[in-house]
Amino acid sequence: MEGKLNATINEHQLDQIITYIMREYDAFGVQKKNNKTVFDKLEKAGDLLTWAEKPIIPFKKILWPNSSCHSERSEESQRSFPLGSARGQDDNKGTKRKVAFLGLTNCDAEALDIFLKEFSHTDLLPKQSDILVVTSECKPNENCFCTAFGKPEFKFSDLHIQEEGKNFELFTFSKTAQKILDENGVEKLDKKIKIREIENQKAELLDLKKISSAVDDKADHQEYWQKIADNCFGCGACTAVCPLCFCFRCSSPFQGDTGRGLSNISTSPDLSLQRRGTAWDSCYSKSFSKISNRNFRPENADRLYNWYHHKFCRSMSKNGYPLCTGCGRCIDACPAHLNQHHIVNGIENNTNLSSRAK
Repeated sequence: MEGKLNATINEHQLDQIITYIMREYDAFGVQKKNNKTVFDKLEKAGDLLTWAEKPIIPFKKILWPNSSCHSERSEESQRSFPLGSARGQDDNKGTKRKVAFLGLTNCDAEALDIFLKEFSHTDLLPKQSDILVVTSECKPNENCFCTAFGKPEFKFSDLHIQEEGKNFELFTFSKTAQKILDENGVEKLDKKIKIREIENQKAELLDLKKISSAVDDKADHQEYWQKIADNCFGCGACTAVCPLCFCFRCSSPFQGDTGRGLSNISTSPDLSLQRRGTAWDSCYSKSFSKISNRNFRPENADRLYNWYHHKFCRSMSKNGYPLCTGCGRCIDACPAHLNQHHIVNGIENNTNLSSRAK
């Protein structure tokens, strides 16, 4: 696959481009800290991993920090923007800076696109046009299965980077990325270079329509879900690491900022504005589905089934795509060694209940 403008550059030129992005944006990137791959604020250009291992905690901890705060103005405002208002961080002049996410794998860039769409009817997150997305060639592990959703298209990135010997090949997909290259003196273009395909993970193509239909038919697969639930600890580790799990809870109105991420807001002179805190939650939590004295999903099997139904049935029906991009984090993190890829792939035959990919 080709970008709109492709170029080959050396390491010095790449550092110059990343430094430029860090100057113009609040830049967060995939990097190594304490021998762990993390997604965090970039301090210098050389910290960015240009051949990315996916961090276990994805971009959502930056996009929507835990214990962040938002605002509410009125019932009418709430109907239009139920989660209130949140933007990027203020710069020294009081204006909002744009955000750059660097080193994302293609599946995470796709997940980011879906995440923003899910909250596009609110004013909680930065606008998609205010986020620069730079992807890097990824290192799939044995639990990755993004290719089971089809051939990756790299259409969720502004700029893609891949290593080629001691040099780097750049592929632009937006006018913003082209402008960045132009302003950094990248003039020699190479129409011959192409993006390397993601390593085949030996994952059979998922039939999402059949899977959606099978998941929706709970009555005929009751024993299947119960067997999985019997092996599941209900700990919610999968929801914590999934880029497309976004269950949260709200606290009572309060004063003062907490957290340090993109969701912080400044004090408003509007006296009708009340401030509430949001914190990540999990649909696997026993209290999450409890309203007053009634729990609508009292058993672990109910909560587990709801997770799969939301991702592979309700989202398919509403949006035409699942809330999953095959990053495999849920498999990496599961202490019970459940393999979510095998579970959705084997539902029609009630097979592969809990085996981990080898």
